[in-house]
Amino acid sequence: MIIKKRTVSYILLAAAMLFNADAKTFYIDPASGNLSNDGSQAHPWKTLQEVLDNNKVQSRAYSTNPYAPGDTLKVINQGAPVNAGDTLLLNSGYHGDISIQAAVNADYITIAAAAGQIPQVNHILISGASRWKIQGLTVSAAFDTVGHNRDLLYINTNGWAGPSSAITVENCSLYTVKDASAWSMNDWGSYACTGARLHGKNFIFRNNFVSNVNIGVRVIADSCLIEKNIFDGFSECGMRLAGTSNCAFNYNVVQGFHMVNNIYGLGFQGYSTGPDGTVGAGVVSHISVVGNIIINTLSPAQPFKGQMYGIACFDGWYNDWTVENNVVMTNTWYGIALNGAVNCRIVNNTVCRLDTADASLPCITVSDYSAGAKSTGSVLRNNFCGSIVNNGDTTCRADHNITAYNPDSFFVDYANKDLRLKPGCAAIDSGSADLAPVNDIAGTIRPQGGGIDIGAYEYFVPVAVMRPRLGPAEDGVRKLIVGYNRFDRSIYASLKTTASMRLLNEKNGYVFSVVDILGKQRGTVRYSDKSYLRWRSADPENGTGPGVYIVTVKNGSLSMSSRVMVR
Repeated sequence: MIIKKRTVSYILLAAAMLFNADAKTFYIDPASGNLSNDGSQAHPWKTLQEVLDNNKVQSRAYSTNPYAPGDTLKVINQGAPVNAGDTLLLNSGYHGDISIQAAVNADYITIAAAAGQIPQVNHILISGASRWKIQGLTVSAAFDTVGHNRDLLYINTNGWAGPSSAITVENCSLYTVKDASAWSMNDWGSYACTGARLHGKNFIFRNNFVSNVNIGVRVIADSCLIEKNIFDGFSECGMRLAGTSNCAFNYNVVQGFHMVNNIYGLGFQGYSTGPDGTVGAGVVSHISVVGNIIINTLSPAQPFKGQMYGIACFDGWYNDWTVENNVVMTNTWYGIALNGAVNCRIVNNTVCRLDTADASLPCITVSDYSAGAKSTGSVLRNNFCGSIVNNGDTTCRADHNITAYNPDSFFVDYANKDLRLKPGCAAIDSGSADLAPVNDIAGTIRPQGGGIDIGAYEYFVPVAVMRPRLGPAEDGVRKLIVGYNRFDRSIYASLKTTASMRLLNEKNGYVFSVVDILGKQRGTVRYSDKSYLRWRSADPENGTGPGVYIVTVKNGSLSMSSRVMVR
């Protein structure tokens, strides 16, 4: 029997609704809570760790300690008030160290900041745990006098309690100290923490702000999604992948490298490991590095500036990687480098030196992994960079790249790091459609003109209404109209359809999203029966300021995008 994907989705949704029908919400407040309370909003508990330590969460744990492969699960804290599918909401205040161990849930338990609250945590350790969601917490070593130079978030899979999997961490702020402008080089070397170390499998690390750390995120886990994070201020590496496969690093911002002891930095680093942990002894497969912005430094006044590689993968092998739509601005030779690339795709990236005074022109390179071990089957296409170096064998192809280096003639405002294409520049319509990504870094549909553009950005005329493209083919019946209301500073969108199509469309429901030109998600609105959007940011710092925004509407398997200029 063949079951359609949509049918499967409805079955899973119905099952999830039944499973979560009795889900409850509990409240935790360090200022007014008490463990003897019932955890209601009127009578909250005091701290999260107190709740965990006093067995108020029913979960499951592996049957033996230390964990051994093949161990079965046993129920722990039978009859406790908090169960799979429930939510714990934290109020503002200091919640101390959080340790979640030996807690394998049947469904996700969510730990989240209550609306308008800023719960503070010194450190989060998760070990032998599955199906937890952490949302909206502020994690910093500055909340305690100890614990510097460690992992602010550590998900461990090799501990006494067993492996960890299926953990989501999103909308959190993680930093060693909030302001490191007065730090000396010794402070950076001695105190900077790692933002997050993820060890296990099936993790999501999304929409987090990580600052003033040595490493932003270190992934030692298969099947992870690292997306839409900002890593601002680091002394070693923004994002690091160590020997694992099937991961995606998409639409992140990495910026502000601080050099310590003359050691080069890395925006993104990936390397393989063997069974015994030897670097370069294995294979890393099926990795996506898409839509990231990696900038060495934002300000000439930043202290401890130094050389930083952009996307640096020197210890392969690297099989079936996709590296596309990235913007890299740095001051070293290696903008994007894969040594030992097999069937990799490096397409539509923009790689520039940080400043025209820099001696090095950052290159994109595919090179030998070792003597006699050539890269094979890889493609370097539609890239803008200082140089293309293809040292692979004859099956590696390099075409439709621009290496002429006069950035002011290509980009809107190179001096201020705006690398959108200028009207009429040589990069427009000069690329190849073969293997080109469907969208550019900002979500603009390719192509906008007569051909694919070179680099991460597709040039378009910023008008309020443009002809959208629907999925794999044009459909003249649908039309997405997008505009900006300057009186209430809202973006509006309206999806026009025929009456005969509207019933099916409304049954599926619409999801509208708004992103800015750098690909940062500004808002998402789901409507079950309305084909229009009116959206205004509630955050004055990240509101709808002047610039270009992309509105995307999704309905079933179809997606439409259009752009609006806010002046």
